Amino acid sequence: MRADGSVTWESGANHVMTTPLSGVGNVNTSWQY
Repeated sequence: MRADGSVTWESGANHVMTTPLSGVGNVNTSWQY
């Protein structure tokens, strides 16, 4: 999924909003997936 990039960005966009509230930890989890 990381190779595609486009897929990661779509999911990341949604997580970006919750990331600041929850923390950077969520961002790392999304990248691994």
